[in-house]
Amino acid sequence: MNIRQSLSVATHVIVLGALLLFSVYPLTLPFSLPNEFWYWQAYQLLLWLTLFYCNMYIFVPKLLLRGRSFEFTLVILAALAFMLSAKQILTKLHRLDDKIIEVNLNNDHAVYPEFGLALTFISVIVTLMLFVIGTSIKVGDQLHADQRRKQTLLQEKVSSELAFLRAQINPHFLFNVLHSIYALAEMDAAKSQDAIYTLSKMMRYVLYESKHQQTTVEKEINFIENYIKLMKLRTTAITQIEFERPAQIKDQYIAPMLILPFIENAFKHGVSSYEKSVIYIAIFQHETYVELIVRNPIFSKKGADLEEDSGIGLTNTSRRLELLYPEKHRLHAGANEHNEFLVNLKIFVR
Repeated sequence: MNIRQSLSVATHVIVLGALLLFSVYPLTLPFSLPNEFWYWQAYQLLLWLTLFYCNMYIFVPKLLLRGRSFEFTLVILAALAFMLSAKQILTKLHRLDDKIIEVNLNNDHAVYPEFGLALTFISVIVTLMLFVIGTSIKVGDQLHADQRRKQTLLQEKVSSELAFLRAQINPHFLFNVLHSIYALAEMDAAKSQDAIYTLSKMMRYVLYESKHQQTTVEKEINFIENYIKLMKLRTTAITQIEFERPAQIKDQYIAPMLILPFIENAFKHGVSSYEKSVIYIAIFQHETYVELIVRNPIFSKKGADLEEDSGIGLTNTSRRLELLYPEKHRLHAGANEHNEFLVNLKIFVR
C-alpha cells in the first residue's frame, strides 16, 4: 500500500469516526432525549454514509468528472432537500417536537427552544462537508491517476523514441566502420584483418551493452579506444590522433554509445589527404560528471555547426542527451579561434 492509498484509507476512517461521534454526542448532554430522537440520529447516520459514498463513486465520476457540473450541483441540492424533508417527515411522524417539549418540562435542565433548529443547521453543514470531502478525495484520486497515466505515456514515448534513436545510431556506426575497413582492404589486407577482429569486439559491445540503459564508463572508454584503433589503421602519417583517458577509472555509469558520434564527427571532418591534422580526444572523470573534449581542424565549412551536415549520429545523440539527461548535461559544440571544431560535453552522473 502506497502513501496515497494509506491517506485515502485514513480519510475514510476519520470521516466514519467523526460521523459516529457526532451522532452519539447528544449522550453527553445533561438531559435524556426521547427514543424517537435516537431513531432519527441512526437514520441520519445511515443517510450520511449513503450520500458520502454515492457522491464519491457515482455522482463525482459520472457527473462532475465528465463535465456535467450543473447536474452535479442539482444532485447536491436535491440531497439537501431530501435530508431536510426526511427530517420533517420523521419529526411529524414521531411527534419529536412535542416530546422535546416534554423533556423541557420534566427536567431541571432546560432544552433551548432553538435546539431542533440548531440540529437542522448542523445537519445541513455536515451534509455539505461530506460532499466537499468526498468530492475532494475523488477529484484528487482522478488527478493523481491522470498524472500517472500521462507520466506512463510520456515514459513509453521516451522509451520508444530512445529505442528508435539507438536503432538508427547503431547501423550508422556500423556503416561508417565497414566503409573504413573496405577502404583499408584495398591498401593493406593484413591491417584489414586486424580491423575486422577489432570490429568483432566492438560489435559485442554494441549487441550486448547498447540494449541496456546504462553501462560503465570503463566499458565505454574501451569501446572508444577500439574505434580509435580502427581509425588509425585507415589514416596516414599526416594525421595525428591524441587520446587522453583517466589514469584510474572511477565506478560511474552513462548511457552506452553516447560519446561515439562526437568522435565519429571528428574523423569525418578533421582528416585530410593533403593537410596535416591533429585530432584530440579526451575523457575525464570528475566527482559529479563525466567530461568529453574533442577537437579537430576544420578543412571546409562542413562540421562548423552541429546542425549543418552533421549526419544522423550527432542529431540523434543530441536528442538522446535531451531525453536521457534533461537538465543534467552541458554541450558546447562549435568552431573556436584556432579554426578547430570543439566539442565539450559534460554529463552529470550524480
